[in-house]
Formats: sequence, structure tokens, C-alpha cells
Amino acid sequence: MFEEKRKFQRYPMVGKVVITTNDDREITAHIMNISFLGIYAYSAHRIAEVTDIMMKVIFLDSSGREQEVPIDGEVVRVTEVGKVYEMGIRFSHYLSQQNKPVLFWHLSEIAAMVNDSYN
Repeated sequence: MFEEKRKFQRYPMVGKVVITTNDDREITAHIMNISFLGIYAYSAHRIAEVTDIMMKVIFLDSSGREQEVPIDGEVVRVTEVGKVYEMGIRFSHYLSQQNKPVLFWHLSEIAAMVNDSYN
């Protein structure tokens, strides 16, 4: 039987991440889902696992304004799927109201909508 290792639930999110690698490459990836500890995204460009990165998470908030939130992370998983690469990116610190309030509240709104849909 499969044992779930994740500490936080994933939620669907529309947006993108602009990733800057430690060798100054800039890569755009599209978000598939997000949790309070990381993002799962895909890109046409491969980034090696165990790569420390800087990224900007870009999304529209609930009022329709574009938000851009900088956050450090690490690529912890890469899977080639056809001509794209899916990657798991772990944040350096889990999202909180104190460290990334705009992204924290956006994810909290998504979580509330998803959890309400199950009730």
C-alpha cells in the first residue's frame, strides 16, 4: 500500500514561475499545483534535481490583479513527459502569513474553495 509522505495538501493553481538558476539561466514554467511547501510545474526546459533556485511566482489574485512573489527553493524532482519536464520544487521555507503574505492568502483562498467543494 502507498504511504503518503506529503505534509501539506496540493491545490490546483493557474500561474507561472520564472525560475533563475544558480548559473543565471532564466526559465519559465507553468504551475500545475501548489502546497504550502512547494510547487509542481512543467517547462520545456530541464533543470537538474538538487538545484537551488530563485523564482517569481506570478498569478492573478482574487481581485484580478497580477501578483509576483519572489521565493527561494530547490528542484527536488524532475520527470520527463514527452517534450516537457515536470518538476517538484520545494520552497526554502513553508509559506506563512509572515514570510509571503500575498501568496499565503491566495493559497488559503484556493484551499477554502477546494475544501468547500467537498462538503
